[in-house]
Amino acid sequence: MGTNNTNIGVKQVKKYIKIPDRRLISGLLYVNVVNHVDNDNSDDFMQEVADASSVPDTIGHSNSFSDNAQDFHNPGSANRNSYKHSFADYDCFVFYVCGGMSLSGGVFNPHSNYVMSMPQDGITRGLLAESGGTIRWTTDGSYPTGFGASGLNWDNADAAATWYLNAEPGDKCSHFVKHHLISRINNGSGHAKADTAGALFYKHRGQPQVEYKASSIYNEANAPTKTNTNVLSHGVYDIVDTAGTSIGSAGLPTKPEDPESHDSYEQPTNLGDFSGDDPNTYYAPVDKIAIYGTHRFEPVARSTSYGGGNDCYSTNHADAVHVTDWWDLVIDIGIRGNNTNTNSWNTTKQLFKTQTNVFFQPFGETADFDISDNPHTS
Repeated sequence: MGTNNTNIGVKQVKKYIKIPDRRLISGLLYVNVVNHVDNDNSDDFMQEVADASSVPDTIGHSNSFSDNAQDFHNPGSANRNSYKHSFADYDCFVFYVCGGMSLSGGVFNPHSNYVMSMPQDGITRGLLAESGGTIRWTTDGSYPTGFGASGLNWDNADAAATWYLNAEPGDKCSHFVKHHLISRINNGSGHAKADTAGALFYKHRGQPQVEYKASSIYNEANAPTKTNTNVLSHGVYDIVDTAGTSIGSAGLPTKPEDPESHDSYEQPTNLGDFSGDDPNTYYAPVDKIAIYGTHRFEPVARSTSYGGGNDCYSTNHADAVHVTDWWDLVIDIGIRGNNTNTNSWNTTKQLFKTQTNVFFQPFGETADFDISDNPHTS
């Protein structure tokens, strides 16, 4: 039985699609991620790791090659040196996405128990501000060290706002975005290596695929059955044509140790001594994809350094933002990342440079939209 590795180190790549308010969206979403260093002639990632005289700790301690952030397990050569197969490190997804967001109603304030009075001389609690702009909280009317009546400088906009201590305002907006994985295809779902010292390899994470089923075609009072599937890869490699004839040397590679033998044809990625029904030995760069909706909701927050460092929020400050006419559909792609620390799974970059392309085909009213690498601001 294989071993599990629950450590996660990902570098997020996010795409934002601007969607109008109260608009039902329904359509196909495509996500393609590929090993891409300016489309160069490098070998695939697993081969590069196997051929390296040594690998940086940031790679060796990543959750693909180690289960404890310390012990690197070399995957071994896949016999693809100089094949220039970097493009075979890909991960391609098709989702069916449905949903929408209602942006009406605006915001609501926290409970009145959290309301703070603005500072005035003689108050028993409130916000005090130095001339430099530092906001401080006092509960007893005493100025913090360094404060004095002559040093007070109130911001008129702040004074006109209502502030709430340690209680972020709520939002009356609501939305649902639901997605279903139709297919995931990559070349990295194999790696059928024995779980022995020095030969461990932790496969990419399965993309969740959830299905709710009824026991019959009729209306039922019974709860549905929920089926959870975690997909590593779909797809079939054909090695014969529709007449059952081997594709042969025109379409298939041969084993490196016997390239002239017509009896050694292999499935396109099975070029090593690996076994199993899906013996692919490339690297799938995607850890997980999340698809959800967000909108601009930015009540002003001030961190107070006196009285426990509490946060104060305001909904009626001039800088508070709540959009009502559009929201962002977020395609949040977690790329498998490096490990920057042997004691934790921190990630600052991807294991190798990737190129990510997103294409959305909504049906119906939402046919005109733009895709951005950053959240929309207008």
